[in-house]
Amino acid sequence: MGLFAAIPALVAYNAFNSRIRVLDNEMRNFSADFLNIIKRHIFKKAALMAFGAGDGGPRRAMTDINVTPLVDVMLVLLISSWSPRR
Repeated sequence: MGLFAAIPALVAYNAFNSRIRVLDNEMRNFSADFLNIIKRHIFKKAALMAFGAGDGGPRRAMTDINVTPLVDVMLVLLISSWSPRR
C-alpha cells in the first residue's frame, strides 16, 4: 500500500528537482550576462568621463574619485542575494 504513495511522490520530486536545476542554471546565466552588460556600460561611461566626451577639446584625465569598484561590488551583492542558498 505504501508503494502507491511513494512511487508518484518520487516521480514528482524528481520532476520538480530537475526543473529547479534548469531554473537555477538560467538564473546564473542571466546574472552573468547582465553583469557583463552593466560592466561594459559603466566602463564605457567611465572612459568617456575620464577623457572627455569627445567634444574635440584637449584630452586630460579627470581627478575625481572612481566609483566603478563600488558599483561592481554593489551589483555582485545584489545579484548574489537573489540566488538560492545551498
